[in-house]
Amino acid sequence: MTKPPTRVFLSYAQDSAERIDAVRQLVKALRKAGQAVDVDQDFGVGGPDESWTTWCEAMAAETERVLLVTSKSYYDCWLGRFPPGTRDGATYEAKILANRVYQGGSRIEFLRVVWFDDEDRTHIPPRLRGMQDYHGTRDLDALISWLANGHEPKRSAAANRAISKPTENPFVVNRAVTPPHFVGRELEIREFERYLSSGGGISLVGDARIGKSSLLLAWLSHAETQSHPVVLVDTQKLDGFSWPTIVSAFTAGACSPKNDQCGSADEAANWVGGWVDQQSRKPVVLIDEAEALVRELEVRFFERLRGMLDRFCLVLATRADLPSLFHKHHDTTSPLGNQCITVQLGALKESEAQDLAERAGEHSGWLRYWAGAHPYFLQLLGDCWFVSADEFAALQKLRATARDRLREQWNRLTPGQQRRLRDAAAGSRTQSRSLSDRGLMTEGGAPFGEVLRWWILEELADD
Repeated sequence: MTKPPTRVFLSYAQDSAERIDAVRQLVKALRKAGQAVDVDQDFGVGGPDESWTTWCEAMAAETERVLLVTSKSYYDCWLGRFPPGTRDGATYEAKILANRVYQGGSRIEFLRVVWFDDEDRTHIPPRLRGMQDYHGTRDLDALISWLANGHEPKRSAAANRAISKPTENPFVVNRAVTPPHFVGRELEIREFERYLSSGGGISLVGDARIGKSSLLLAWLSHAETQSHPVVLVDTQKLDGFSWPTIVSAFTAGACSPKNDQCGSADEAANWVGGWVDQQSRKPVVLIDEAEALVRELEVRFFERLRGMLDRFCLVLATRADLPSLFHKHHDTTSPLGNQCITVQLGALKESEAQDLAERAGEHSGWLRYWAGAHPYFLQLLGDCWFVSADEFAALQKLRATARDRLREQWNRLTPGQQRRLRDAAAGSRTQSRSLSDRGLMTEGGAPFGEVLRWWILEELADD
């Protein structure tokens, strides 16, 4: 008995009359070759009996073979948007197809991408760029071969979207970013400049690798250009937390009291205060990884610092806010109180993220799709892109590093935040201010980038 032909579903965005006609001609050619094709153009104005939504969802979820006709509008649908001039069905289909892709793991057997011009091909969803794709007319024979028996031609170098790169790596990972590689954070820089002349305290709060150390260096540079004395303290490099060590760190070695001269919080504060008063302009003290100071030092020292904040600018960079840290380590409220404003560091602004991504040239949209506006993951994927032969290899490197990095962040979230991110990865748009502030969720309620969505759906599947 002859095996019946495998059913084929065409998913596309009806964004132009030319696109609709190109799909119509492709369907005719496939049916002439004996393929059983399902397409929305088979229905009249009234649509299918079960409603368009039900039909679209069933086709995308159940059809054995799917041809995704890519275009800029379809790429928007893949991102969960409803581009103007297209029907909503493409967005419903794309959402279900994306879930099928991720549930299938590394091998995608049911779907292939079809394109009709070079511009369309630049909008292939990044997750699908590691597989064979087909031109809708030139590659018709090869496409029919895949539909009929799964056979595909050997991938060409062009099909793997080989990467053309600049001579020097424009991306920085695993260290603080400095000019000319540093971009953005204009609002935070303006906020800091406001405190330079008046003095005061700034609590800089952000997750690991969100860019706190890089921003501290940018703030340091701005203060120096205005002739302010600046001290940058990295608590990870301190030789202990004795009071003489703390005084030496706060004053950049200008004051180096002996143990018998500085044995208490008050004496240490007196030394720091004396150094502050000797400066011709308000000094700036920037403390990176400041939670160690909160943990190791007496509350009294911070109470004394609060009394000096009209005479110098103090910046404490931490992963958690100061009230939480003082409660955790000392069971008390923050002694800096309302003398210290909080600057929450999260994702880059859209324009800033785009400026960073465009260092990858024509691959900028691919970077944004996977990394969103998250500064670390943009830099990380950009670096993977620079050292890799093609996008597929770059994504393999990204996933290998992202597993540990995202697990580390995940473990710092509350159960409620974890639940909301799981829902967002599954397609629900539930906004969370706390997650948006941290750069883990977009304002629209989606994971910041495809790397986070992939990690939740695949790496947490068995949790």
